[in-house]
Amino acid sequence: MNIPFMFDSIAKYYDIANHLTSFGTHLIWKKKMVKESFKFLPNSVEKMLDIACGTGDIIAFAEKIKPSIEFFGIDPSLEMLKKAQTRLNFVKKLFLIRGFAENLPFKGEQFDLITVSFGVRNFSNRRKGFEEIFKVLKPKGVLSILEFSKPDNGDLLQNLSWLYTKKIVPIVGSVLTQQPEAYKYLVQSIERFPLPFQLIHEVESVGFLPLKVKRLFPPIAVLYIFKKP
Repeated sequence: MNIPFMFDSIAKYYDIANHLTSFGTHLIWKKKMVKESFKFLPNSVEKMLDIACGTGDIIAFAEKIKPSIEFFGIDPSLEMLKKAQTRLNFVKKLFLIRGFAENLPFKGEQFDLITVSFGVRNFSNRRKGFEEIFKVLKPKGVLSILEFSKPDNGDLLQNLSWLYTKKIVPIVGSVLTQQPEAYKYLVQSIERFPLPFQLIHEVESVGFLPLKVKRLFPPIAVLYIFKKP
């Protein structure tokens, strides 16, 4: 699957498709991710990087909390970045870059906070991506991940959420975007993705310390917050 091309092809309808298929829940998840992330950081935050920034939801929410800091967004899709540039025109210090998590174009430990919302599934090499993040995050800096997850136990709500995501979301998303392959990929990528305890182990193996892991509501999404020692 050519990830940049796939997201270029759905960029026009990406936001409306996300809103309708999740009934707006994705925005609640993202707001919570940003709010929880800043709780683990001092007031003297200077730089934030959003990986797989898409059309800019995370940066938009973070700017409401810390409008004076520098915001960096990186994404492999040029069309997504164009939409982000337009909608984030109110952000004073904004730098959007086309690129990949596995090869971040930054030198040294410079970011206080790095976020990845629904993008880790698309890393071509998760360990390499986490290593790159570790390299450019400041000591005591925070890494926050928001990602889909299959059920990890017999919880009824988890299973119903997964059933909706697996069966209904691809139908609605395909109709809205006319790109059924993108939503086939969505389901397949969630099915292949590690369960929460497995992902925690992967991130820890790079050197991060877990601060918080929580299934959100509906419990198809999991918030992970880590700290660099």
